[in-house]
Amino acid sequence: MATNVADFTRYLRKPNGVYWQGFFLPIICLILGLFGIISTSSAKVVYGRYIWDPIELASQWHTPGGKCLAFFVGFAWCVAQIGTNLSANVISGSNDLTTLFPK
Repeated sequence: MATNVADFTRYLRKPNGVYWQGFFLPIICLILGLFGIISTSSAKVVYGRYIWDPIELASQWHTPGGKCLAFFVGFAWCVAQIGTNLSANVISGSNDLTTLFPK
């Protein structure tokens, strides 16, 4: 996503709009890091050892509800990956097509 910043910011109404990402990016990274620390600490309480790998953590869920949760977690991860790649690649490709065929 960072390589497409020029494509995302090209059509901003205000040039200062790009500085908001400098404020929100560290906050979002901090929140995501806290999610990992909280889930690892919770694994220590529940399973008796620290489990840093999300795949290994999901493999500990043996009940039908746990398997359903593991499916939805995996599904949400796939949707997030597809959404990130689509948003990153569609904008630069559409700008290239606009340049090739202006009308």
